[in-house]
Amino acid sequence: RPEDARGALEHVFSVQPADERVRERLRTLYAATGADRELAVILLADAEATADVPARFEALRRAGELLVRSGDPGAALTPLVAAYDLKSDDHELTIALVDAYTATGAHAEAGQLLEVAIAAQGKRRTPELATLQHRMAKLAGAAGARETEFEWYKVALDSDKNNGDIAADLADLS
Repeated sequence: RPEDARGALEHVFSVQPADERVRERLRTLYAATGADRELAVILLADAEATADVPARFEALRRAGELLVRSGDPGAALTPLVAAYDLKSDDHELTIALVDAYTATGAHAEAGQLLEVAIAAQGKRRTPELATLQHRMAKLAGAAGARETEFEWYKVALDSDKNNGDIAADLADLS
């Protein structure tokens, strides 16, 4: 019953925020209970406290993803952009940043990021390319460009014919 331990663990953390054992237990508790926003706050503090670039990148990326998932894409932009500054070629990060930009109405930024990422994929048809094209379709839909949305869904499905999410979205749009 992890919820029963939450209050006490949060109190200990407030008294001893630098204790790594307490931080780890709190991260585990938040992950187990789906407390995405709270876990993101801990991860942001972890990112701030480390000089290790890969660890900082991972904490920033994960915190941003959790904030998007928790319904606060505006708050997710800061850690996601900081992570992108550290490593701009990470596929998962690109998807999370595009989702945050799209959800906040920053369609131009999302489109620009997708164009760069799609161009970097080359002409190979891969599941990663399909995911980027899928996001381009969603972006077109968010901007109200239904014909463009339809075309991007078709292109994405051509890139990965086994992707059920793309096929379902295309069917819904049709």
